[in-house]
Amino acid sequence: MECKCGDFPIIRTVNDTSNPNCGKKFWSCNNYRNSFEKGCGFFKLIEDEEFCTESKDEGLELKLKSEKTKRKNKKLTMDLAKTKNWLKLSLAFGFASFGTCLVLGTIILCK
Repeated sequence: MECKCGDFPIIRTVNDTSNPNCGKKFWSCNNYRNSFEKGCGFFKLIEDEEFCTESKDEGLELKLKSEKTKRKNKKLTMDLAKTKNWLKLSLAFGFASFGTCLVLGTIILCK
């Protein structure tokens, strides 16, 4: 199950005492929006039977967190590779520019 923004949802509890669902569990995104915050609107109320079934799978939430961490790691690895490529390109351009200036300066001074 994935939310609208691509994250894996987590289990939360309704804490608003004015809400008729107070105390019930629900699936939501880490970026879940409420009346105070803007974010992902993914929400799915968990029925009691469903929660009992889900809670028996002790590693469910850990699996979801693990998948999210793997995706973040993959994204960071890709960002690092892009940064390395830009750094190499910048260094090559810098050395080429310096070399060109050095050669031109030598030619001008030797005339």
